[in-house]
Amino acid sequence: MTGATTLAEESRITEIGLLPRDWGVVKLGDVLREVNIRVGEAFKVPVLSMTRHEGLVLQQQKFDKRVASRDISKYKVVHRGDIVYGFPMDEGVIYKLRNFDKGAVSPVYEVWKLISESVDSDYLDQTLRSPLLISTYEKLTSSVVERRRIVSKRDFQEIRIPLPSLAEQRKIAYALSTVQTAIEKTKIVIKATRELKKSLMKHLFTYGPVNIDETERVPLKETEIGLVPEEWEMERLGDSIKEAQYGLSLKGTSQAAFPILRMNNLVDGQINTSNLQYVDLDEVTFKHFKLEKGDILFNRTNSQELVGKAALFDLDRNFVFASYLIRVVPESYLLIPHYLNYYLNWGETQIRLRMLASRGVSQSNVSATKLRGLLILRPPIPVQQSITENLYALDRKIQVEESKKKALEALFKTMLSNLMTGRMRVNNLEVPI
Repeated sequence: MTGATTLAEESRITEIGLLPRDWGVVKLGDVLREVNIRVGEAFKVPVLSMTRHEGLVLQQQKFDKRVASRDISKYKVVHRGDIVYGFPMDEGVIYKLRNFDKGAVSPVYEVWKLISESVDSDYLDQTLRSPLLISTYEKLTSSVVERRRIVSKRDFQEIRIPLPSLAEQRKIAYALSTVQTAIEKTKIVIKATRELKKSLMKHLFTYGPVNIDETERVPLKETEIGLVPEEWEMERLGDSIKEAQYGLSLKGTSQAAFPILRMNNLVDGQINTSNLQYVDLDEVTFKHFKLEKGDILFNRTNSQELVGKAALFDLDRNFVFASYLIRVVPESYLLIPHYLNYYLNWGETQIRLRMLASRGVSQSNVSATKLRGLLILRPPIPVQQSITENLYALDRKIQVEESKKKALEALFKTMLSNLMTGRMRVNNLEVPI
């Protein structure tokens, strides 16, 4: 960053740690005042909810519906610029209201107004979620019930924060907001690409890999699952696979010989190897359950919303799979594994899979027999290959943008820690007026 310097030799010890000599320390109670205005009967304001990553948003946006009762007279009024915190506070659930002039929040939230002209509201907003403050919240909520980890108003007022000059506060806030803006733009690209992928799947599995202006010339036929190209075969999945095998009924541990994939490792059609568990197996059992590249893992047991998700196994390492999964092995001369994976994860197929599921008290199940009976579309191999290439191109775009977002988030975290402690200075940074 232009003009950034480290000033370890020009620091001093304060009650909150090592800070630049020209910085002060202030208690939150000296710069914030509690606000406890209730909605009553007069206000017509949007109902807002707190989120961990997006701050205050419309309640309907968070839950896809309004969950507040019709009577919100006891809800608290929050104005643009006010600070609101909820729980779990030690995960940074504390934000300034930015996107609305006025709103109503649940009475369980605490609302505060900035009353000091020596503190920049954007700087304060960032500081309240800095590593220094998060660690303070953790200490203050250590004895609180897990689900309601919130700092008391008295303790909150006693928390101390670093206080650079007002000019440097604004530069710090601007530097951080620049990275945040890049993160938000990347999220928008990811969301738009995911939506494009959904639309493209609908097009490809209805007309094949043809341009939109050519769809009227594609001969279609009516089938049990709708209109499809005439040359495509429609058959039971069981007619195009070698086997549909249940996984291992073993409890995984943190240390053992072989990693075992579970339903949480199936994410967006791909294998996610985070949070792995391991099992010990004899050689015969290992060989029987060892995954091979091109296998499809199908989640046969889960909630009604998640049952039926699938992922393509394409890793080099030795893995086995757990009992809530079914290994599907396609006949490669009939079904390209990548094509089958995309087809199973297509929204329309997912709906049909959930209709096949047997419902329990809290979980649903699709047996191997029912999975074999699923009607699928089997285009000619060249068409399958073309469909796969089109969708894979969008997946690569999503992966690139996800990696970019992850890098930006890591940069933001590092900058937040360094800027809020003065290990990085931005005195020469120019802030647009």
